[in-house]
Amino acid sequence: MSQKEINKIENRFNDLKQLATHAEWGNPAYIVRLSKKFEEKDLALAYRLMQRAHILKPEGPVVNERLNLLVEKLKKENPKALKSGSSKAKTKIDILANHWLKKINQLPAWSRNSLFVFVALPWLVFAFYQIMWASERFESQSQVVVKQPDDMATLDAGMAMLSGLGVATSDADTELVSAYIYSNDMISYLDNELGLREHYSSFSNDFFSRLHLWSTREDFYDYYQNHILVELDEMSSVLTIKAQAFTADYAEKLNQKLIERAEWFINNVGHQMAKEQLAFVKGEHDLVALKLDKAKNKLLEFQSKNNLLDPEAEGVAYQEIAYTLEANLSAKKAELYAMEAVMSDTSPQIRSLKRVIEALEQQIIDENRRLSGSETNEQLTVGEKMAQFADYKIDLELALQAYASSLVSLEKSRVEAYRKLQYLVVIEKSTLPEDNTYPEVIYNLSLFAVILLMLFAIIRIVKATIRELN
Repeated sequence: MSQKEINKIENRFNDLKQLATHAEWGNPAYIVRLSKKFEEKDLALAYRLMQRAHILKPEGPVVNERLNLLVEKLKKENPKALKSGSSKAKTKIDILANHWLKKINQLPAWSRNSLFVFVALPWLVFAFYQIMWASERFESQSQVVVKQPDDMATLDAGMAMLSGLGVATSDADTELVSAYIYSNDMISYLDNELGLREHYSSFSNDFFSRLHLWSTREDFYDYYQNHILVELDEMSSVLTIKAQAFTADYAEKLNQKLIERAEWFINNVGHQMAKEQLAFVKGEHDLVALKLDKAKNKLLEFQSKNNLLDPEAEGVAYQEIAYTLEANLSAKKAELYAMEAVMSDTSPQIRSLKRVIEALEQQIIDENRRLSGSETNEQLTVGEKMAQFADYKIDLELALQAYASSLVSLEKSRVEAYRKLQYLVVIEKSTLPEDNTYPEVIYNLSLFAVILLMLFAIIRIVKATIRELN
């Protein structure tokens, strides 16, 4: 068969490939049916199609029987087509496929079993990695709890009444510690103190376990979170901190640093909140004290300006003097009327009594002037002075009450600030692991075997369903 005829067969073969779908062209049963269709009118094309079917399913009895049948027909009808077509009509891909198929067929039967190839072999490779290659990871554990001071045990009775009953720490405080342990600030601190990134990316660790040099900060953060575990016991609010490292000593140091930094954080937060609260209340108290000083100064200035100690008492005294003078004046006038009835106006007794009456009237006028304030040309009367003094006195009393309340609030705020101080109590110190915790070889191999078997079973079921439908 000439090269031209071989090319024609290959062109018709490629045309059929273009007409078929990808699934049909990869299905040996479809290729066999197509070969039967062209067997009568184009035996060489039918033989070329059976070569394709043999590549797809070299062990298929139907394919081999059909291929042998076409070979016998070609020997009888066109032996040259069989010799040249069988060698030249194959594409490079088909030749390579046949080569590897022959190599595979030379392998032992058990190695060509699909269960071995897709289940046993991957499991053996994974087992080799887990047992021989995977780096050991050690885990150090510690337990802590956030506590507040005991108010009733540290305060006297008065402060205890101000502070009220003690309140236990909530889970929010413990979760705050957990969030800080997982934060970027904690990662930066550990990296500066212990060289955390350098330890995790050391080349002494296996490729799949270590942090790679090209990893970004986000990758480092995810890697850190996968190797640090913080568990909260909701009943007791106890935090269990577990830190993983590639050496036992480093795992212990890492856990210790986590506790130290968490303790610094919770103490710093408590002291900062208490300091800010006290600063605010102290500022308010200073404002109240300033108002009290202003009220006292106004009252003292008013008293100094008017030469008064108590305007109300002095006003009452002025009124009593005026009333006494009026009474004396009335008595002297009555005495004068009685004496004028028996004595002449020129008698010494009457003249003396008249001078006394005139003096009393003048004194009454002077006292009235003092009460009205016209004697010393003052702008304020005694009544006005009493009204202003009453206003200043009321302001001073209100300022005193506000000052007393502010003092109570300040003391109570100090007690509240003390109650807000929190401490990280270590229940269990960082442990020094004697044996590696990870990798969990038995668990990982068992789980991987189950997954492989499930995938293998699913693939077999899907494959059997497709065959059944075809």
